[in-house]
Amino acid sequence: MKKHLIFTAITLCLAAFSFSACKKENKNDTNNDTNSGSLFKNTNWTGEFNYAGKGTEPVSIEFIEGGQLVWHELLAEHSGNWTLAGNQLAINLDGSPSFKGDISGNSLANIQSSDMSGRSLKSAVLNADPIPELSSTVWGAANVSLKFKPGSVVDLIFGPPSTLPTYTDLPYLRNGRAIHFDAAPGYTWFTVITSASTMQGTNHAPSDPTVYGFQVTKQ
Repeated sequence: MKKHLIFTAITLCLAAFSFSACKKENKNDTNNDTNSGSLFKNTNWTGEFNYAGKGTEPVSIEFIEGGQLVWHELLAEHSGNWTLAGNQLAINLDGSPSFKGDISGNSLANIQSSDMSGRSLKSAVLNADPIPELSSTVWGAANVSLKFKPGSVVDLIFGPPSTLPTYTDLPYLRNGRAIHFDAAPGYTWFTVITSASTMQGTNHAPSDPTVYGFQVTKQ
């Protein structure tokens, strides 16, 4: 009888310990999801991606509290949603699974791409830098420069800022860190503000499948 009582007591202790361990593990998983979630709720991430067989392009991902997101790229804006499972982020675009990545600090690592449109996400990092005002600012490089003017228009310069512009007073549309404008029908330009002093951009010329990338810095 005494042995039976001891066995019963040991069994109950093991069961209690197992329950406590499971509860603690579940609590840790919840805490991890909560902590990781703060990196995405109402934040903006910037990075690079490419379509199959094409060059890399900049991207701005606007994460919204509640699990929605907006993917900003040159060709279009795409709506989607994001979810967390432990330390892994999953992104769906246009209703289909697109990317998964492990959260490593303020960036994604081990990114897996399954996008139905052929996009492959190369990098993504939380961008907490202040978004600068564009009006009356100049962003330049040796081969291309952008002169933003009041009224949401921009001059496009093929060369350093001192060069005369090739296109003037082009209306631009800005959404957060993403900027779109057309130099001519079918000649679309897109830039992402990657820091308070740097933009990463690309453009597609009419009837030219090549992806032309550029980087400009605030002057």
